[in-house]
Formats: sequence, C-alpha cells, structure tokens
Amino acid sequence: MVYLLCILVPIMSLVSLYSDNIWVVCSPAVCAFIIVPILDFIPFKFHLAKGSQKTFNNVLYAVCFFYLFAIVLFLNKLPELNGTMLVLKSFMMALSGVVVGINCAHELGHRNSRGEILLAKTLLFTVSYMQFFIEHNRGHHKNVSTLEDPATSRYNETLYSFWIRSMFMGWISAFKIEKKSNGLLKNRMIHYSLYSLSFLMALGLTNTNMMLGFAIHSFVSVILLETVNYIEHYGLLRKKVNGRYEKVAPIHSWNSDCFFSRVFLFELPRHSEHHAIAYKPYFELESVETAPQMPTGYAGMIVLAAFSPAWFRLMNPRVNQYYSHINNTQKMVPFTMAKSTYSDLEVVA
Repeated sequence: MVYLLCILVPIMSLVSLYSDNIWVVCSPAVCAFIIVPILDFIPFKFHLAKGSQKTFNNVLYAVCFFYLFAIVLFLNKLPELNGTMLVLKSFMMALSGVVVGINCAHELGHRNSRGEILLAKTLLFTVSYMQFFIEHNRGHHKNVSTLEDPATSRYNETLYSFWIRSMFMGWISAFKIEKKSNGLLKNRMIHYSLYSLSFLMALGLTNTNMMLGFAIHSFVSVILLETVNYIEHYGLLRKKVNGRYEKVAPIHSWNSDCFFSRVFLFELPRHSEHHAIAYKPYFELESVETAPQMPTGYAGMIVLAAFSPAWFRLMNPRVNQYYSHINNTQKMVPFTMAKSTYSDLEVVA
C-alpha cells in the first residue's frame, strides 16, 4: 500500500529527535524541501490504487496513531534538550505535525464517524490549532475563493502577510461561526483555545523546555499549514451572479498530480476535486485536468512561496492565463501592481 510511505515522516522526525548528528537532525527538512521537490519533477504516473475502503482507512489510522506515539516520545525527550537542538528538533517534529497532525485531521474532519471526528480533533490538539476543525469545514469550504475567506490567498499578496491575515481572521471567523450557532457560553472556539492554553501552561509548570518545544512545534506546524493554504487557491476568484457567488467548482483550486507530494499528503494535491466534492475520501480523489494546474508538486510550491518575487513571476501570469483560457473576455487585472490586496483586483468582463 503506497500511502504507508507517509509513515516515514514521523519516523524521520523520531530519528532526528534521538540523534546528535546535525545532518541527521536536519534530514527531515532536507527531504521535505529539497529531495521531494526534486522527485516531484519525475513524470511518474500513479493511478488510483486498488483496495477496500477498510484497507485505505486502516493505513490512515496507522499513520495517525504512530504520529501520536511520536508526540508522546517528543514530549518525553524535550526536558533533555537545550538551545539550538531544542529549536531544530522541535522544527523537525513540526514537519510531522503538518503532514500527519493537520493533514490527516483534515481528511478525518470531513467524515461523519464520531470516532474519526474525535481523532481529527486530537490530532489538531497536538498542534494547538483546533480552530481549523470549525473554520475549515464551515467557513473555508463555504467561502473559498472569495473575499470573505481568510484562507484564500489574494492576487499579489505575499506569503508573509497572508500568514497573519489567515491565522487571526481564521480564528475570528471560527469564533463568529460558533457564536451564531451556539451562543457565547457554548462557543467551542473558547473551549478549544482554553484547552490549548491550559495544556501549554501545564507543560510549563512541568518543564520549561517542554513548553518551549511544544510551542515551537505547534507554531511551525501552523505556519506550514497556512503556507499550504496559500498555494492552494492563490489568485482564484468565484464570480458573483445576481449578487450570489457561483457554486464552488474544480476551477477554484489549484490541482497538482505529482506522485510524491500526493502520496505523502494523502492526495491533498488533488485539491480541485476535494473542494468540488468535499465528502470524497482521499483514495477516491482524481486529478481534474480542466482545473488550473500547479507547475510542480506541493513540496516545491511551498519552497517557492517563500520567495515572493519568484512566486509572483511564476504564478501571476498563470492566473491571468487561466482566466483568459476559460473565458477570453475575463481576466485578473491588478489596478496597482505596487499594492498587494484584493481591493486592487477585479474580475472584468
């Protein structure tokens, strides 16, 4: 089962955690940001694997529980770490935090089983980002590719300004969603925030290094998640028809069919169909050729997004070209290229 390769991510984080060799310690980052981006350029065709739904689910569960085991070992090891090694090893564990902790929680959070929902929330708790469960399902999927969605990156918006806007506005959005549904006292955003804050304080009372290491792990995991959000919908907008946004379609998400990014992220790069059919499990997702296509896999796009001039140089023409392709009378027009907000952008006919 090819998706079991994902278990290599927490395994590498553990190898890094227990090593004293700086190259071994940094090896997860080398693999994630150098080796996998290079491998994604290999034109390897991988079609949907055969197997029962139970088998695919068991693979997902196995990776999740191994990650939770790794988190326990991580917390146990933190009191022994100091200085540079504390920061580096917490960063390396964060790679597991985003690839498994958040990504698998994303997959499970779209399901109806109480057990799977509980596992999703537990995974998000390990990165102190339980707001994702509310905002992603009830906010992002409703408002994706509109100005109302904090997790949709704007044309000419840098990754770094997006981080701030998405994290803070995402929390506020989740709070408002909960307040509208459950009122103030039963607002789960307040509960989730208190859970994370209480756990961090408990770690601090136990050992300062545990608190610092877990905080670094959580922060880096969230930053990497938001980077993924940045690349998934950059510059794509839904049109308004009679005052209402058009229905979410595959054209409102960037698609990627690169093998290694797909396998390590449980088919998240096939994001176009995920937004069109949110309830579809990872092992049934297919590549949508008519959707806008990333030039490479997620791993490489994450690296590229860190360099804003290079990102704009590569992606802005692709955004305009795509809109011109689907409708030769419609294209993205930035009013002032020096600015970087959606207020400087319109879809014109």
